[in-house]
Amino acid sequence: MTTGAVPPLPRERGGAPVTMVAGSGVDGRLLRLAGVVNGSDVVALPSAGEPRRVPNGRRALVVADQVGTPRTELRVGVDMLDRAGVAWGLVLAADPLLARFALLKALLVQIAPTTGRAAVISGSYATPFDIAGPSTSGHADDRPGALFTSRCDVLLLNGHANAFDASVGPGAVLCARAGRIHDRGPAVLPCFNDGTCFRQPSSGGRRLVALMETDATVLVLSGCELMPLGPSWFRAESSLAHQAAASRSLATIVSSDVSQGVLELDLLTMALIADGRPLGEVVRAVNDRRRRHGGPGPGTGTGASGPFVLLGNPALVLTGSPPVPVPCRSVPLADGGRRWHIDLTDVGPLPAEGALVRAEMTLEESAPFLLLQRRSPDGWCRGVHHAGAGGGALYAWVAGAGAQELVVDTLGQEPWQPVRGVLAGHLANGPFWTLFLEDCRQALAGADRSTEPIERLQADTPSLIRTLASGDVALRAPAGVLIDEAAGDAVCAALWRMLHGWQRRLLDAVVHGVAEVGRLHSYGSSPYLHLVRSLESAGPCPCGEGTLTRQVFETSGGQVRRVEALCATCGGGIDDDGRHRVLLERQPVGTLAIARRMVQVAGAPGDRHPW
Repeated sequence: MTTGAVPPLPRERGGAPVTMVAGSGVDGRLLRLAGVVNGSDVVALPSAGEPRRVPNGRRALVVADQVGTPRTELRVGVDMLDRAGVAWGLVLAADPLLARFALLKALLVQIAPTTGRAAVISGSYATPFDIAGPSTSGHADDRPGALFTSRCDVLLLNGHANAFDASVGPGAVLCARAGRIHDRGPAVLPCFNDGTCFRQPSSGGRRLVALMETDATVLVLSGCELMPLGPSWFRAESSLAHQAAASRSLATIVSSDVSQGVLELDLLTMALIADGRPLGEVVRAVNDRRRRHGGPGPGTGTGASGPFVLLGNPALVLTGSPPVPVPCRSVPLADGGRRWHIDLTDVGPLPAEGALVRAEMTLEESAPFLLLQRRSPDGWCRGVHHAGAGGGALYAWVAGAGAQELVVDTLGQEPWQPVRGVLAGHLANGPFWTLFLEDCRQALAGADRSTEPIERLQADTPSLIRTLASGDVALRAPAGVLIDEAAGDAVCAALWRMLHGWQRRLLDAVVHGVAEVGRLHSYGSSPYLHLVRSLESAGPCPCGEGTLTRQVFETSGGQVRRVEALCATCGGGIDDDGRHRVLLERQPVGTLAIARRMVQVAGAPGDRHPW
């Protein structure tokens, strides 16, 4: 569609025009306005049937009527733009007046000055804004707080979300009904009609706040599925994304899919914006990083658009308040990685909420893991690496007194991978112990013996499994994300103490059962474990006269194995997982109640008998 020979409005140096792209069903008057302001033709949104319609150029501004433009068409079109390497932004055209406001915001401002202030309010993780106290945080009990409404360059709101509300901390819930612009058309949720909130009773009566109260140049809504690009169950005009487009912000970054609440991924968004990158390139870089961090989500499995979408001009940049550049030097490590010394003395006294710094750092493909070896005792630091044409940089958010230097090692494998392997083994054996302990309890009850030790273990087993699973998650180290060694070591120490106590309790319970009722058979029958090998020789028996014959049982996937070995001469039996973690030291004399003193953990010489 052409708009005639109307000259474009003047722009600041460096602000190249974007390509205007329109979906079907958009008001022609709005497209004529877009052509006049941008000084270019408006081209149709590419489709699967017409792939040649992908526009030339690096950036595109898509105008789509979420009522008139079929959402499947919108999703296919922006996916094609993504695959073609085009950084794109979106103007929502559901409301005629607000669509013109959003279009003018997007096209008239391409370079925005900054105040040097950015803020994060999260319902998922803690930040120095929380440490600084309620006076500067958005977590006040009865009002959104100074941070939520203060003037800033970037305001990032993180928390569990949907198209109509988002949990942004203990003090407030972001609410679409509280910020609704008009009452036209039917609403999806009953609260839009009767004014009664069904969230507040379960949220402790937190205040409902509106996006219109914010005053940020760029707004980032880092929740889940705030604006899906495909078919959805709600009216776009009532959603938080539509209100964000109508707010005072020049642009808004919202999620269109499942979004992980990870501080470092949100930090990357803030850092790239502060570094003066065009917003379209910021969103492309963040989306690529999020896919690599957690794998493709339900809507990003094709490797196309999402999980974040830009509402606004992809050419918009914020200038004047970049991250503080800090010098660094590195020395090689014996394992092929490097140790980086990052000097923070030039940063100066840190405010309560900390500062964002940038250190030039190149990561080798063979050593992509970052381990924070040293920071100030009272310091707080989180960071993420971003690869670029110049080799890349580490963006770090540092806070606390006495910050002088950061020492970071780059490693070839996850720092706590061996520990995670041990945790995985215990988690894999969780179902076996659940069933084995029940066998023990039934055997003791049948013999009219005390079952109290077994029942206590049974009651504590679910909590143990949850703790182990949480520890495994806490010790994961995604490539390119700065991991604090001291924090990881503290988690490891707590897990080892817990596992040591748990293993001692299991051994005491098994000894109690054997002493009371005799030999206990592990849960090796169908349907949990099935026989995979039988009647194999397992070597000489510890009795010195017989030979062990064993049977091997496994789960269907092979994750859990139980090995049962018997001696036909002495009648002795062995029941373990085949790894021989417990070894016989000497032949017992007396009752089995002293068995605990006769064993030691794996590591004994190989000529000792496995038991």
